[in-house]
Amino acid sequence: MGDFSTRYAEDELIAIVAKLFPQGFAGADVRRTLAPEGWDKSPLLALFHPSPEQRFQEALRMHENMEAMRLARGKELPPEPPPTLADFVDDSDDVIAPDEEISRLVGMCLWDIFSDSHDVLDEGGREISLGSFRASAGFLADRLNEQVKNGQVQGPAIDAATRAEEVHKAMRAAMPQMNNDLLFQFMKEQQTGPYDYMDFYLGTQSIAHRADLGPVYRMIFTRLKALDLDWKYTFPRLHLVDMRPLKEQLDAQKAEESGEPDWAGYSPEKELADDETNREKDRELAEMRESLDEGYRESVAAALNGPPPLIVESYQKIFGDWPTGWPPTA
Repeated sequence: MGDFSTRYAEDELIAIVAKLFPQGFAGADVRRTLAPEGWDKSPLLALFHPSPEQRFQEALRMHENMEAMRLARGKELPPEPPPTLADFVDDSDDVIAPDEEISRLVGMCLWDIFSDSHDVLDEGGREISLGSFRASAGFLADRLNEQVKNGQVQGPAIDAATRAEEVHKAMRAAMPQMNNDLLFQFMKEQQTGPYDYMDFYLGTQSIAHRADLGPVYRMIFTRLKALDLDWKYTFPRLHLVDMRPLKEQLDAQKAEESGEPDWAGYSPEKELADDETNREKDRELAEMRESLDEGYRESVAAALNGPPPLIVESYQKIFGDWPTGWPPTA
C-alpha cells in the first residue's frame, strides 16, 4: 500500500474526486458520455435491469453454488428446489432510476480502478490510495452521500438501512444455514447516508457480465489522463496469511495486562505439543502456498493466451500504451 508518509490525506483525495467529477457521479457531463440518447436507451441499462432470462440464469448459478457448498459441508438439510424461468417473468416492480443507477455504476467502476489491488499514481509516482477494499468502498459511498446532500444527484428511493434489511431477508431465504445477522448489523451501524460501503465493495464483480463496461472505464481514464494521473495494473492473486504471530502478540499483551509473569502456566509437555502442532501447521501452509502459486502461474499463462482484461484494454485506448503491470509475469 506504499509509504504512509507519502500518502494523500483525505482532503486531498476528496479534492481529486471533485476534480474528476465536478458535476457529480451522475452529472450532465457523465450522462452525455454514457447515455447521450437517455439512460433508458443505453446498453448499460442492462447492468441494473437484466432480462428475465439473465436473472434466471444468475439465480440458477447461485442455486448450484449453494447446493455444492451444502454438500461439501455435509449438511443434512433438504435441498432447495431450483428456480424456474417463470419466477422471473413479472417485471412490474422494475423501475428505472437514472440518477441512482448512473451514480452507482460510476462508483463501482471507480472502485475497480482505484482499488482491487490496482494503483492510481500522480506525476511523481505517488500513490493515490483510497485504502483497503472496504475503506475504498466507504470513501466512494461518502462522496456520493455528499453529492446527494448537496443536490448534485438524486439519492435512492430507499436508504441504505432499508436496502440492507431487504438484502438481509433475501440472503436468509437463500442461505438459511448461514448467519448474516452480525454483518448486516455492522452495515447499519456504519451508515453515513443513503449509500454505504456495501454499494461499492468489490466494484462491478456482480454485474460486469451483463453489459460492456468499456465506455465507463474509458470515461474515467480520460479524466485521469486530463489530470496528469496514471494507473498501474495488478494481476489478481490470492495470498495466504499466517495469523499465528498476531495471536501470539495478543496473548502476550493479555498476559502483560493481567500482570502474570512470563513463566506462568508453563508446561514442558504443552510446549512440546505446541511445537509439533506448529511444525504441522508450517507444512500445511507451505503446501497451500505452493498450490496458490501454481494456480497463479496457470492464471497468468491463461491470461497471456487470451485478450487483455477489459479494464486494461480501456486504459490502452485512452493512454495509447499498456499500463505498468501488463502483461503480467509468473
